[in-house]
Amino acid sequence: MTNLDPPLWTSSTKRLFESLQIEQARQKISMARLRKMSSKKKRLLIIDGSNMFRRNYEANPAVSDKGPIGGLRGTLSSIQKVCNEMSPDKVALIWDGPGGSARKRKLVPSYKSGRKVPWSGLMGKLNRAGGNMLTSAQLQQNFTWQQTELIGYIDKMPIHQIMIPYVEADDVISYVAQMPDFDEWQKVIYSTDKDFYQLTRGSVGSIETVIYRPKPKGEAEFVHEDSILEEFGIHPCNFAVARAIAGDKSDNLPGAPGVGLGKIAKRFPYLAESCEHSLEKIFEDCEKNLGKLKIYDNIIQNKNDILTNYGMMQLSSPNIPFKSTKIIKESIRNMDMSFDKTSIEVKKRRHDFPQVRLDGLYTHMKRLSVEGKKDE
Repeated sequence: MTNLDPPLWTSSTKRLFESLQIEQARQKISMARLRKMSSKKKRLLIIDGSNMFRRNYEANPAVSDKGPIGGLRGTLSSIQKVCNEMSPDKVALIWDGPGGSARKRKLVPSYKSGRKVPWSGLMGKLNRAGGNMLTSAQLQQNFTWQQTELIGYIDKMPIHQIMIPYVEADDVISYVAQMPDFDEWQKVIYSTDKDFYQLTRGSVGSIETVIYRPKPKGEAEFVHEDSILEEFGIHPCNFAVARAIAGDKSDNLPGAPGVGLGKIAKRFPYLAESCEHSLEKIFEDCEKNLGKLKIYDNIIQNKNDILTNYGMMQLSSPNIPFKSTKIIKESIRNMDMSFDKTSIEVKKRRHDFPQVRLDGLYTHMKRLSVEGKKDE
């Protein structure tokens, strides 16, 4: 675009280009500041393991003599990358537990039913790359095998790895982020899931909780209180309320028809405030304005779905049985912080990717192991 002669610019094109430049500059400034977040606070990195593994499995067509191996390789590289960038003082990696969606499906039977299986995209990539023609059943088996092997790798590292039966990773991540053990820590949540936006706290310069959101081609962005307010006009503490109204197509949770986050921010501007507002207040305002605009009518007509959505989406009070919270606390507070690099290298050779360098990851794991043993 910079090669265009000035007469070819229309006013709208120029404004668009300028806004893109401003956004890129803002994002670069934000990234730079966040990577240099105050060293006075310790930093907890919480990885959405299911999210990270699935993204790498879908995107990486690497194969070995045992079949596709990209999910395993890619996830180890992703952990290395985020550790290099964030230099965490503690790392927790959280998995969806078996049957994790079962309780929510009792409320909404269609919950997550529209999602594609993770191996559907990989099949095409493998075929284009000239790999073996694998059936969907074989890829499903491979998906489970890779995840199981990855869990074995991480078990050799000083990473707090947690998987609770019948509990989704979202709830465990929220619980860990809110543990009093980390009240004075900075929390960095690695995930592409917008459900975590509601957990962000603090502005640039005084970050408490931030989302590290990976993007294609190895890029990433930090999502924080300021950026959410700027993009959506909604404060993080009211984000679950807004999303409950709008619904979530990725989880197959219908909201009020034709009501998106933009309209919600426009008609309920107080959601931009840093104090929490309830769905009851939204419903009261809609009742007062029935017949004036369709948005108010649609919200009232879909009140029950919206209330159900909120119960499914809110993370301020994680949906975890009391017995399971004891397991989480034990996993965080009393874990063996040993680091077995030799076993990892043996596994890499067995899985046919000894050439993948994990030197940066090893440096961080050694540091975490040493520091962890001091605290034992």
